[in-house]
Amino acid sequence: MALLVFGEYECEVFGNGPVEAESKNTWENCEKHFGHASFIPAPQFNMDHMPEGFKMDLHLHYVRYISKRTVRLKVGYVSWGRPPGYTFAASRGEKRPHWGSGWINDVSYYDGLCFCQKCADKPDPKIGYCTVKVHTALHVVYDTEEAQNTEIDLFYDGDLTLKDSEKPKVLKLYGIRVSDANIKRDLSTIMCVTHEKSILNELSTFQAEKRDMWKALRTHAATPPNNINACIIISHPHGQPKKITVGKLVNNLDSGGIATMFESYDANTCRGCSGGPVIVWRAGEVNPDPYLVLAPHCFSSRKDCGTSGGRPFFFC
Repeated sequence: MALLVFGEYECEVFGNGPVEAESKNTWENCEKHFGHASFIPAPQFNMDHMPEGFKMDLHLHYVRYISKRTVRLKVGYVSWGRPPGYTFAASRGEKRPHWGSGWINDVSYYDGLCFCQKCADKPDPKIGYCTVKVHTALHVVYDTEEAQNTEIDLFYDGDLTLKDSEKPKVLKLYGIRVSDANIKRDLSTIMCVTHEKSILNELSTFQAEKRDMWKALRTHAATPPNNINACIIISHPHGQPKKITVGKLVNNLDSGGIATMFESYDANTCRGCSGGPVIVWRAGEVNPDPYLVLAPHCFSSRKDCGTSGGRPFFFC
């Protein structure tokens, strides 16, 4: 059973020109949100941009924490596994690249033999590697066949306030397989493996940051006021450097008998935002971790209304 969609999935598809030129052109000529005034460059996001009722250091720190983990995905192939009528199904078996967003959930280090794409067929694979799990929407990366044709850009932030020599280097991961998938909730988890020292070094603090963030939220988080809700979406619209949009929840969509709910919101999105993390603060949330609800952006039903996939992620 596929997710019932009343709108448009928001992957980006470019023409045959250079990617960055195509991205710039679609960004500048976007008809949905011309000018993109509400799309805040991630490095410039500060307390002034936080939604009313949530202007606290802990909340801002959490947004920046998730932003650091947000990635851009280029999927270079459409799997034969996509069911008829599903997005991109008409291009099954073709190298039809599309772009989306996602976020890193888990990083684990091992001392054994690396089995990344570069090492898989070598008689002398590197020793020492890490696995990286990336969450996105299933319609962005459907199965292992597509994961193995997926490039993932880390730290593609485009910080204009820094000199080129000071900017974090954009690093690449490559998918190995889809380790978890749920078509009803439009969720996909991609497993990546790397031995590259530059990536190992950059990701070395991720798990410690995750533990510290969890502890801080558990210790200091409080239930949102009964009359306030909000959401924040972090993504790569039109394949551009990372942007953040802020909005409010519109309603919740029943998932057809599934306990998990989908979220609807008025935070602006464009093509390329599919799979990007949606941070939700719900008014009077009973859940003891009200700041931890995450879900991938799924589709847009109109200019000012987007909807997430299902939300199993209460902390990432």
